[in-house]
Amino acid sequence: LHELALRAKLRPSRDHSNELGKEAWKHVFKFIRKKTSTKEEAEDITLRAMERIAHPDFLEIWDHTKTGASFIKYLNATAHNTFVSYLKRKNAKLKTIMTAIDADHIKQLPDPHWNDLSVVLIRNERMNTIQHEINKLPEIHREIIMLKHVKELRYDEIAERLGIPVGTVKNRLFRGLACLRENLREN
Repeated sequence: LHELALRAKLRPSRDHSNELGKEAWKHVFKFIRKKTSTKEEAEDITLRAMERIAHPDFLEIWDHTKTGASFIKYLNATAHNTFVSYLKRKNAKLKTIMTAIDADHIKQLPDPHWNDLSVVLIRNERMNTIQHEINKLPEIHREIIMLKHVKELRYDEIAERLGIPVGTVKNRLFRGLACLRENLREN
């Protein structure tokens, strides 16, 4: 990869860029796959990382003249940063659901401002459990929970979107969260 990156930087051409892109994808996917629970999640994060890597300035920023400035280290740092950003976005969305479920669950989690990767992974595992339990809910409850706490729609917007009264939205949300709370207690 280092040699491909040097060729692409010093003698830019479409062929060099395409070859580098293919090899970078393989490397980044392998790097990210070790950190994720599903292949689909790894593909999504790899795609996000490749959007950064494909940017015209990516190779320009990498200073190959510095001692120890390995392209692989640069690629790994970009992949890692993309992975951490992905987890933070995912955790932020699911945290609103957790808040609605029960504040006690949040107290069990480490401080979200810690930068330790193991803390991020613990939070990610908890969020995956919540997402799994949400997916097990009946469609009638799951849809309203997702619209309210992930898409952050107001009650009236949900009611209009689903063609039901606001009172029904509130009732289904209350029952869905109660069911989710119960399922999480069992786990």
